Amino acid sequence: MCQYAHTQAGTVMQSIFGSGAPIAGGVSVLSVIDLQKATIVRNRWYYGWGVRLTARGWLYNVSGFDAVEILLKNGRTYRIGTDKPAKLLLAIEIVISNTC
Repeated sequence: MCQYAHTQAGTVMQSIFGSGAPIAGGVSVLSVIDLQKATIVRNRWYYGWGVRLTARGWLYNVSGFDAVEILLKNGRTYRIGTDKPAKLLLAIEIVISNTC
């Protein structure tokens, strides 16, 4: 079963990939105050699907090539693959603007 959801509750942003079991990076929780910037990006075809460590950081991808790359204040980056990158980017930008 493949499940993919984003939640923004209080001070964390949570991305759940797969069943949500904490294996192979299945759950990623980022503190909202650590978010610096988000941009829409396109993944290379060989990044594939699933949870991957790429040259740009961790990628959580369920389909396609579109993703939102999140830059943290400590310089780490994460990519979240999505079929609706504009909607995800808007949600993240709202969270970032509300924490400044």
